[in-house]
Amino acid sequence: MIKRLGKNLAHFIKRTPAMFLTNILLTYKCTQKCLQCNIPEQKLDMPYMPFQHFKLITDRLAKYGTQIVNISGGEPLLHPDLPEILQYAREKRFPRIQLLSTFYASEKIIDRVIRVMLDNKISLSCSFDGFGEVADKLRGAKNVSKIVMHGIEKLDKQNREMGKPIDTGVNVVINQQNLKQIPEIIKYTSHIGWKTYRYLQMEFQ
Repeated sequence: MIKRLGKNLAHFIKRTPAMFLTNILLTYKCTQKCLQCNIPEQKLDMPYMPFQHFKLITDRLAKYGTQIVNISGGEPLLHPDLPEILQYAREKRFPRIQLLSTFYASEKIIDRVIRVMLDNKISLSCSFDGFGEVADKLRGAKNVSKIVMHGIEKLDKQNREMGKPIDTGVNVVINQQNLKQIPEIIKYTSHIGWKTYRYLQMEFQ
């Protein structure tokens, strides 16, 4: 970390971009169609970032002095090489690696990613905007809160059993449709001990 901070200081002195924090989008594909997001609408010939491209990017970021790497999408859980990607990112010894995910996926995929996250100390920032029909409407999918809460609680249980090696939190986009559920969301995330990050979405009628 000290070596990387030295590189950051050098960029500051030279007035060149430090790239202290970088967000890497693995795919534009997603399991949901959120009202506030247009990322899945992107039409590209390459549906997923090839693993070799990811390796090239992270190699350069590591040499450049990047401290924090966010891995997102679309939905990064859809990437067929996600376990290998997370493992390779950890090998580059970034001080912090964080997965940004809806955590809306099959039990098989959730189990696989939980194992890799815990083994490689990859933090999670999970999208969570409401319960029941409200969540389904905002996220454009079915049984969203039920599926996501199941994954959250499974990860939380295993994380606690291992001494909480990774940081966990939820991102909540506040809007007119979920406003009444915000206290309940905060109560739920506080109960399981996860951090809650709240963002206000402006709506124009």
